[in-house]
Amino acid sequence: MKRKGSAIATAIILGTVFFIAVSALLHYSSSEMRHIKAISAVKKAELLALSGIDWAESQLRVKRWYGTEFVPYKHNKGKHDSYGTQYLTPFGEDEGSVTIICEDVANKTPGYNMYGMQKIWFLHHINVYALGEYENQKCLVYGRYIISPEPILNSTSTEGAGFESPQYGAPGAVGVSAVKTMVNGKEVTNFVVKEIKVAEHDNVNINTVVAIVNPIDDPDRNIEVRPTTFGTVAEIKAKKGQTCRAGDNLLILSKSIDAGGTSVSMKTLKKMVRVTKIPPEIWKGLDIDLINDRFAISQYISGISDAYLQNFVAHASLEKSLKNIGDEKFDNKLSASEVLSKFPVNFTSTTRNRAENTFIAYMIKNFTAPGGTWDRKEKALDETFLKLDHERTDPPQEYLDWLDNLGLTQILNTKPRLNSKFFDPKMKNDEFMNLLHPHLNQPSSEFIANLSQLPDASRFVNIQEGDFSDESPSYVENENGIHIIDPDKGVKVDVQKITKKYTFVDPESNFAIEMTDLLSFIKKYYDDDGSLPPREETRTNEFIDWPLPAPAPEPPPPAPGGNWVWIDGKPGTPPGDPTYHHRGGTDENINPPTGGTGRYEPDMPDDLDGGSKDWEIEGSPYKDGEDGGEDSDKDSGERESVKICNCNKGNCGICNPSGEKEQFTINKNTKWDVKPGTPGKDPEQGKYVWEPSRTDPSDGSDGSPGTEGNADGGADSTDDATGGSGGTDSTPGSGIDTPPAPAPTPTPTPSTPAPSYRSGSFGF
Repeated sequence: MKRKGSAIATAIILGTVFFIAVSALLHYSSSEMRHIKAISAVKKAELLALSGIDWAESQLRVKRWYGTEFVPYKHNKGKHDSYGTQYLTPFGEDEGSVTIICEDVANKTPGYNMYGMQKIWFLHHINVYALGEYENQKCLVYGRYIISPEPILNSTSTEGAGFESPQYGAPGAVGVSAVKTMVNGKEVTNFVVKEIKVAEHDNVNINTVVAIVNPIDDPDRNIEVRPTTFGTVAEIKAKKGQTCRAGDNLLILSKSIDAGGTSVSMKTLKKMVRVTKIPPEIWKGLDIDLINDRFAISQYISGISDAYLQNFVAHASLEKSLKNIGDEKFDNKLSASEVLSKFPVNFTSTTRNRAENTFIAYMIKNFTAPGGTWDRKEKALDETFLKLDHERTDPPQEYLDWLDNLGLTQILNTKPRLNSKFFDPKMKNDEFMNLLHPHLNQPSSEFIANLSQLPDASRFVNIQEGDFSDESPSYVENENGIHIIDPDKGVKVDVQKITKKYTFVDPESNFAIEMTDLLSFIKKYYDDDGSLPPREETRTNEFIDWPLPAPAPEPPPPAPGGNWVWIDGKPGTPPGDPTYHHRGGTDENINPPTGGTGRYEPDMPDDLDGGSKDWEIEGSPYKDGEDGGEDSDKDSGERESVKICNCNKGNCGICNPSGEKEQFTINKNTKWDVKPGTPGKDPEQGKYVWEPSRTDPSDGSDGSPGTEGNADGGADSTDDATGGSGGTDSTPGSGIDTPPAPAPTPTPTPSTPAPSYRSGSFGF
């Protein structure tokens, strides 16, 4: 019995232990399954958000589906949504959803006059927000869609404005237009087309006269129109007799790039960049459907841009340190602290300009056109080159001899033209940086300009020989041109210096883009300074395109007894910019993702201008009554250098003795108050007016010179050059009863022949 009781007890104990073990295992498995399920839900929400970014990119490659078509010469106030929303379930109805919002961000300032607009806005970039949701998990991913050249803001297009439509500009198009002209000390901006001297498909250059125009108020003065570049006439937009304004395109030139016998096309560059998972603590409590909450998220994105650049420069310094370490010999037993001691302690701090330009330089050296494989990318890096939009040419020999006789050969001696490498048709990526020599510490706008264009690449020269004894001798030269008057030699010279652009060419992918557009594209990876986030769901108070009067349409059918005369319209006045103030909301401090501190500018790999561990930041002049800084005398009112730390936004022991990391602030749940600007005035459109033929003016004695008629009046009329003369009681040129008197036959009188002066114009 004892043995039986002991067995029962043992069985009970073993059963209990087994039950406890199984229960624990089941509990552990259930807990693990919950964790796995939660992790799976998080990852699925993230995949949904990323799929939303991919969907947005595929759509934006075609167009902005939420936009409104752009119509030239139309004032479309209040008709353009600033964003669009799409709700998708890419994996099925029960497999979660993603909400996608694409939001236009405009340039801060309007662009140039094109498409008949006196004020036209362009797109800076598109903010893309994708919120993935699965079960109880959410993930918000941000992407920035950038486009270059820039599209028109108020449109559906994601194509560069210069390439949007053959109606308004062919691919790689260059417009040729009349320019503002000074006539008798008065600026002339309105013209009548007298003659178009070229036809479609003609090849032209800077010496080709493509059109003759007359100022509206001076029809006897001919003004020649020449292009500023080489090209082929793709489209003629003006007709003889048509009115035009300075800046209106008379014709369009197409630009083809010859890459070793292959014609390479100019294209628009588009890409989704800065794809970033937003930390939940940033967007918690925010609703991406609300424009003000999206503004708070965009503040966060903008805030981390500086850290992004600083870390990029730090990475470059770290790479150089690693290369140096690789050249050293170490003991077999080297502690971690000894390895770390080989790295620079302070390498994150640098000037903003150097950070931007270092990033741009790195990107352009490694840029290849979109598409292709990694193998093709390596080949493309070897094949890409820069091409200047001007061949290396010299003036014809007859002009060289002429300049030599006049003692003016010095106008040919320009720095870029003396070095043929600037005009090399295939300047390689590893050559143009050193040749164009941009400085990393200069403002990025200057850095981009130096890499994008060649000042004084070509010139247009106009020489007049004559009697200029009543004018003072002068020799004035600036970046735009040269003006010379030499009364002793009887010569006047005007030289226009013409800047030419470089084009980035990738013959492997049949891709070309102007360097200005390519570098601006790269700058938009991180730059928000030139943009304004939307503060309205529909653009009503700002970013309004303002049209010029429409050009003359085809006239009504001709009819006997008169002519249709086009009367130009008048430009309107755009409204003043509104002012915005945000109120309410809460400020929240965010730690930027930077690491380390520093007080010096690091040596850079492949540094172009030497780098420096110390640099100078010029202090701003302060006004009377303000403290000029720790080292300046208060209220002195003199220009002195204000003490400014040369470190990363105060993250060093000098500016920030406490050692606390600087934070940036975003404002959540803000509201915008708007105060509209001054009201605008719509342009006054032109119109056709019927003008009867004046073939029978009223006769009158002692008529005064008429100004509007087409025939002369009474026999005593004194001027019939510009119109008929009427009688004393008649409106000039309005009579219709009496036919005009025949003009008297002039009697020739002997005269001294006028001196014959020669003049000439040429470009090179």
